[in-house]
Amino acid sequence: MAEISFVIEPNNPSNDHQVRIIVDGQDLIACYCDDMLGIDPPDFFTDRALLEFGKLIFARCSCGVVGCGDAIVHTSRDHITVIWDSFSPKIPGIRSLTFSRQQFDAAVEAARNDHSWETAERTAERFIAELDFTSLNEQGLAFRWASGRLNNTKISVCFYLDLTYQVIVSAPWNHVAVQEAVSGIQAELGKPPYEWSDVTYYPQKKDVPAPALSGPGWRRG
Repeated sequence: MAEISFVIEPNNPSNDHQVRIIVDGQDLIACYCDDMLGIDPPDFFTDRALLEFGKLIFARCSCGVVGCGDAIVHTSRDHITVIWDSFSPKIPGIRSLTFSRQQFDAAVEAARNDHSWETAERTAERFIAELDFTSLNEQGLAFRWASGRLNNTKISVCFYLDLTYQVIVSAPWNHVAVQEAVSGIQAELGKPPYEWSDVTYYPQKKDVPAPALSGPGWRRG
């Protein structure tokens, strides 16, 4: 059986990181093309197809956008093995890969729990993503992502509002102390949305007014 491991590297072109998949010591993504990129770790390690079954996106083109030139593999498993096959596009010389389920799952778990690659921005994003957004969900706001990489003086959180708006809420941050980013965004989100001081919203439909929750600190993007 093949043996799998994962290496996480910075990805400067798209300002994120990438998971490189190593099979028997060989970079699987590089089998396609030297400039293909792996998937950003939070997206890759939460993909259901990785630990269950389905179509797994494991690489993207050099532009960094998922959905553009993706590499996809069909995954399946039983109590002993994990099988990757039906690669699209095809990999020269590789029709399928069979892994020990025990070794595969251990490699995924180890990589998913290794945060040594994180910058202060990535750690802050992870901590914020783990916050409880129940009270905002009740107001129609669904958490999508957090980012410390949009602005070098802020930490930002994105929500979808009633599937009609993308809403990005920001708070000041010096990009040094991670806990200050978390507490700063918590303090801002703890206010009624009307009182949020730094919000950009993007309508996802034509001819819609400003959100009913909006206040003086909200601006249309």
